[in-house]
Amino acid sequence: ATHVGGLVAAPIRLGLSAGGGSIGPPLAGAMGLESTLEAQAPERYKQYYLKYKELKELVREFASVGKQQPRSRLASADFFEIGGQPVGRFQEVLRTELQKVNQFACVKHEALFLSLRRLCDDCRSLGAKVRELGPGQSAEADFRKMEDAIQACGDEIVHLDKYVRLNYIGFQKITQKFDRCLEIAGSALFVAGLHTEPFCNVRFDDVLILLGLAWMRWDEARKAAPTNAGGVWKPPESFVRNTAKYWVRPDKVVLLKTRIVKHLPYLIFGQSTKEQEGLLDPFALLHLDYAGADVQSTMGAYTGTMEESQLLSSVYFDSPDGVSYIERIHREEGARLVRFRWYGENNLE
Repeated sequence: ATHVGGLVAAPIRLGLSAGGGSIGPPLAGAMGLESTLEAQAPERYKQYYLKYKELKELVREFASVGKQQPRSRLASADFFEIGGQPVGRFQEVLRTELQKVNQFACVKHEALFLSLRRLCDDCRSLGAKVRELGPGQSAEADFRKMEDAIQACGDEIVHLDKYVRLNYIGFQKITQKFDRCLEIAGSALFVAGLHTEPFCNVRFDDVLILLGLAWMRWDEARKAAPTNAGGVWKPPESFVRNTAKYWVRPDKVVLLKTRIVKHLPYLIFGQSTKEQEGLLDPFALLHLDYAGADVQSTMGAYTGTMEESQLLSSVYFDSPDGVSYIERIHREEGARLVRFRWYGENNLE
């Protein structure tokens, strides 16, 4: 579960959101991946996506060749231990596609990071300009232009999230198809390795926080009055809990966050807005090197310390007949539960 601007987004794997509605079309559900890529990949970026259609044709070609070549049972057991054709050629094509996807994701992230940082500065300059306006003068056109620029960055963040998801699914499906057609087993090992690839480890935290800062500064400029950014929010000692929860599909969480931060600034527990503005440090991306991006250097570049949300994990214990569960569901007086809960990644402590 992730808290964004006071609202709760709890991603689960459901086909529909609560209430029957959803934001946008499904990622790759009823229609096939090939159709999804064609429909949802922006025209200007299609060349940077996994060439799924071409790879499907390649798999069919390899399968027809593979059927003509006898294999031992041992040789067909491991995807990565076959050095001959057609598996060797398929691995080579996959590596090329993987390098392309990694490079695009990393360069795209850097471009968004720098653009949002520049917009934060521009919004502050616009606020200073507004405070100096004379009677009858207006900066409405400047505000509309700035709003469009920030909105465009939010849309690009959503696209980057979709790009990561679609390409991950593409690699997964094409390797599984290769396994089926050539009757070998190796896709599981390849897909497991994707989690260490740079494109699967793009840090959305920093660009989402910067997006929130940009909207906050834009709002400050419109009001011509900066907010108090130095204080750290502390919860009251006593309060009346009033919570609204929503089911959000995993592929729509980033989209939802970009919509929310336009209206509500980030509240990151234990950190002030001034600490969030540490992302505006001109040296924040000093060590990023995307030329021939490799796993180690690029993964190291994304080891930021600020997170806009935390993974919340809970393990509940109950009796064989589920007494605690039933009592809690029925909200009985004195209902109890026993659980282990941790925040963030499980570091085995």
